[in-house]
Amino acid sequence: MFLFSVGCTHGEKITRVQPGMSIEEVKAIMGPQEGYKKIGEYEIYSYYNKVISGWDTRNRADYHYIVKDGKVVEYGAGEIRQNQNTGVVFIVPLGR
Repeated sequence: MFLFSVGCTHGEKITRVQPGMSIEEVKAIMGPQEGYKKIGEYEIYSYYNKVISGWDTRNRADYHYIVKDGKVVEYGAGEIRQNQNTGVVFIVPLGR
C-alpha cells in the first residue's frame, strides 16, 4: 500500500507570492519560515531545500523572501547579498 499526498510544490506556491504582500500573507501561502535574518532595515525569511517543480525531488533550492517595512520587496532562489555602498539587500539567482 502506498500513501502519498498531493499538494503544491514550493515552486508552484511561490508563483502566488507577489511584491507588496505582507509577510503574514506569504506565510499563509508558504507556511512558517525555516530561517530568519535581519540585515539593516531588511528582514529575510528563508525556506530551505524545497522541491521547486514537478515530482523530481532532486530539483531543490533555497528560497528567500526579502521584506522591508513589512512588505515583500524581492523573493526567489539564490544567495542573499548586500550592496556595501547602499545597504540594499538582494538575491543573486543561482548559477550566476
